[in-house]
Amino acid sequence: MDYQSYKTVSANAQTVAKEWVVIDATDQVLGRLASRVALVLRGKNKANYTPHVDCGDNVIVINAEKVKLTGKKLTNGPIAFIFVTPVILVVSVLLLLKSCSSASHWQLLRER
Repeated sequence: MDYQSYKTVSANAQTVAKEWVVIDATDQVLGRLASRVALVLRGKNKANYTPHVDCGDNVIVINAEKVKLTGKKLTNGPIAFIFVTPVILVVSVLLLLKSCSSASHWQLLRER
């Protein structure tokens, strides 16, 4: 009888297959989109996720200027983060993309 028939399979650098994932940000809420992007970047959406191996995919976010901002994110101005997690990093990058694409809108808000 084979007692070791069920072995835990861990991913390593040779077995990881990195793919490109394109995510459309049109009318998606910023925080939920950032959470989804961070999940794909870390590779937690894969069955063979291993914490110490980079098994995440590459992500391209299109239409980042059309992301939906809820609450007072438009009027509060710049956001300062003390702790940097993957979700906060993605949120800050998406906010930067949004501000670059609609610079005139942000300039009007800062003048108020």
